[in-house]
Amino acid sequence: MLPLSIDTATASESFYVDDVAFRSGLVPEQTPLQMAVAAALGGFVPPDVARPFSYCDLGCGDGSTAIAVAATNPLADVVGIDFNPLHIAAGNEQIARLGLTNVRLFEASFAALEPLSSEFEQPFDLVACNGIYSWLEDQPRQGLITFLQRHLRPGGLFYVETTTLPGMAAVPPLWHLIQTLVPAAGRSSRQRAEEGLDWLER
Repeated sequence: MLPLSIDTATASESFYVDDVAFRSGLVPEQTPLQMAVAAALGGFVPPDVARPFSYCDLGCGDGSTAIAVAATNPLADVVGIDFNPLHIAAGNEQIARLGLTNVRLFEASFAALEPLSSEFEQPFDLVACNGIYSWLEDQPRQGLITFLQRHLRPGGLFYVETTTLPGMAAVPPLWHLIQTLVPAAGRSSRQRAEEGLDWLER
């Protein structure tokens, strides 16, 4: 039996949670050299990654890829942006351990990137966004597009990995249903997911 009273406003809430860390890792496809090679093979002239360049990882997780890019390209200016404070804290600890000075991580939602604009001295030559774009709702997706329009250098590269249909077609409706069945108030993201899955099983 479903709840008698459902707060449908919860269905418009974001899918994403900030109280659970997501396991990050190096994404080779979004490293500067691989991005440049892919562009060249596709007939485009990529930025020269043998020279100093600027790089931004949108949805950087704990910064694994951004940190690797900074460590292997000491002349690069590297930025990572993620909305989850657990990710940013873990990344900053790693940056401090490695003693890197050419990488900065920022905690921000894609829907609220504008306040960061003053932090970027120059447009980015390379911007990457791995495994996120397909799941973005309207406001954060528009925030990402606006960010690219303002901060990606003309002739720069944007790497985007998307999850395509039909394999994941059922996931967003399932998330929306769980959000509708189980309001966020007073629950952690894990509790909310467990209660929602319990409703679905019943």
